[in-house]
Amino acid sequence: KNNDGVCTARVFGIEFRVNVDSSGATTVDSIAADFIDADQSTARKRFTFGDDITIQLDSVDESEVDFIFNDQEFGKLNVGDRVVIDDERNVEVNGTTRLPKSES
Repeated sequence: KNNDGVCTARVFGIEFRVNVDSSGATTVDSIAADFIDADQSTARKRFTFGDDITIQLDSVDESEVDFIFNDQEFGKLNVGDRVVIDDERNVEVNGTTRLPKSES
């Protein structure tokens, strides 16, 4: 949802709150289920808020995903995590600042 510049989403059990300067939100899903070998199954959710926020989540297992924000890797997220992205595009996960993997 995008309400007056504050976007919220709940994806894979993870809550997101993002400040944006423009309206609009989109989402794209990609699921490949392997019923013979469940470990080979994958799920990806890519969503955008406004003009400059793109978040991608790639499943690792039933409770953990890889978190990619604007094409930069930000590590893993777990079911129940809360992610906040402010006006300056700083990322907090559960109240703790998180930097892209290349900067940590």
